[in-house]
Formats: sequence, structure tokens, C-alpha cells
Amino acid sequence: MNEFRKTVKNRMLMLGTGLLAAVVVVAAVILTAGRTAGGGTDERLSSFVSGLFFGLCIVLILYLVRLGLALRSETRLNALYRSENDERRQMIRRSALGKSFFITAGALVVGITVSAYYNRTAAFTMVAVLAFHVAAAAVLKIYYLRKY
Repeated sequence: MNEFRKTVKNRMLMLGTGLLAAVVVVAAVILTAGRTAGGGTDERLSSFVSGLFFGLCIVLILYLVRLGLALRSETRLNALYRSENDERRQMIRRSALGKSFFITAGALVVGITVSAYYNRTAAFTMVAVLAFHVAAAAVLKIYYLRKY
């Protein structure tokens, strides 16, 4: 169980780093709101980017709290270990999502953030692609949860 405890601590460190980066992005968007960058910024896209990263901050905080509580309680740590090493859940995760989902979703978020300041049409297109990508993953996950 000590090995899993180290894994949880490393995961908390990575989540904390991601939280710090997301807070920096939210702060940068808030500080640059109202300024025009590269010939004009659409206020809706700026709001979308800040909202997207603010939502990411909330999710990361929730995960950090969950992992912190698990580190403090042996029963919660055992429950977390069992849920992560459940063969059924691992098979569903491999079948429905895989690693590529998280890589492409992250790349789309970065692309939306960058293109929001340069090209409005490209940003809206990537928002639509991201929405479809997440919806398709949710449908597949629900399908495999019911199938197995």
C-alpha cells in the first residue's frame, strides 16, 4: 500500500501543477479582457477560454481534495486502490476512452485557447469538435458500462 500512497502523492503533485497553470491562464485572460490582441478579440471567446479553464480549476481542486482525503484515511485509500485496480473498470476505460482521448482533448483545449486570440472561426470550429469529442466519449463510456 505504500507504493500506491507514493503514486497518489505524485498524482497530487501533477494535479497541483496543472491547477497552477490553469489559474495562470484564467488570470491572464481576466487581465487581458477588453484589450484587443492581433486585430481584435471576441469577448465571447475570451469568456469561453476563462470559463473553460475556471471549470478545469474546479475539477482539479475536487480531485486534489479527494486524493488528500484518501491519504489521510486508510479505508478511503483502500477504496481508491480497489476502484482503480478493478478489472472491469480498466477494461471499460481501455475500450471506451484510451489514452488518445485525453491527448486529443488537451490538444483541442490548447488550440482553442491560442486560436481564440487570432481566428474566431477556427476557435468556434474547435469548440464544436471538442463538444462532439467529449459527447462521443460519454456515449461510449455509458454503452460499455451497460454492456459489461
